[in-house]
Amino acid sequence: MACFHPLKGYVVGTLPSGKRDIKICSYESDHVELHTDGRWYVANTKDKSKYTVKVVRDYIIIPCGKCVGCRLAYSRQWADRCMLESSYHTHSYFLTLTYDDDNLPLSESINQDTGEINYNATLVKKDIQDFIKRLRRFCEYNIDDNLHIKYFCAGEYGSQTFRPHYHMILYGFPINDLKLYKMSLDGYNYYNSATIDKLWKKGFVVIGEVTWDTCAYTARYILKKQYGSGAQIYKDYNILPEFTCMSTKPAIAREYYEDNKDKIFDSDYIFLGTKEKSIQMKPPKYFEKLLEKENEDVFKERRDLHASLAEDFSCLRNLSTSHDYLGMLQMEEDNLNARIKTLKRKEF
Repeated sequence: MACFHPLKGYVVGTLPSGKRDIKICSYESDHVELHTDGRWYVANTKDKSKYTVKVVRDYIIIPCGKCVGCRLAYSRQWADRCMLESSYHTHSYFLTLTYDDDNLPLSESINQDTGEINYNATLVKKDIQDFIKRLRRFCEYNIDDNLHIKYFCAGEYGSQTFRPHYHMILYGFPINDLKLYKMSLDGYNYYNSATIDKLWKKGFVVIGEVTWDTCAYTARYILKKQYGSGAQIYKDYNILPEFTCMSTKPAIAREYYEDNKDKIFDSDYIFLGTKEKSIQMKPPKYFEKLLEKENEDVFKERRDLHASLAEDFSCLRNLSTSHDYLGMLQMEEDNLNARIKTLKRKEF
């Protein structure tokens, strides 16, 4: 998925760590120039300042990380990592955890106009942390103290009710008392478990299978995350922003990387068979970071190759349209936003 608001990165030197020193600028910039005062300045025209001692015009394209294209790509990478992790566990479940009215966490905020105190339902990250601790303790005393539980969890607010809830991919915990709750219109079976309800303690839990769709659904909180002025709502209502938390020792899909790192980057694609379908994915950025730490030369070769391919692809796209590059990206972003709004949200 392309970035719709790319930035330009000008390589102006090398850092003490040996990494490139990159000055990141707006895509409308023309170049950066080093002045006699030893500082780099951005120029939006081809003209140079009389104080210029060096000019850098070559640049690399850097994703903004905040547009819908970047966030969708990021969420897909997490979905891919969650699926790769699931291949290492006999038991994997998709959980939706909600609060009942008695346990709904509330936070106070003050209406700046009236001085009135309001109570707002909020996410609480500690509730998830405590739930995971209870799961592990239950395993230790009732199932097998050698079981290694892992998880990926997203906390979000309902789009209509703004009520806090959590979606979780839970690995390694066997649930032996599943009872059919319902079947969705898409053919998915959903279950309840008295054991999980008791360990959650806060309300209700619905349990489903782990598929790429449910992994993507869990990671898609990233599309809802607010930036800039949109993030002000969390401060105004004194509520916790939407978030993710996950296992880190080892990280999600780290075992897959260690077992397959000699071949992951051979074809630049990973193929994973599931009972629903075969999934083709590109190596997640997380794997690229691990590669950089272990084999910097190979990482640099891949980075430079990808940069060259991205530049060639950009040139080809520019030749196929009468719009300029940024205008074309704006059209693509508008089309994607329109498609997202019309998509029917699956029932999970």
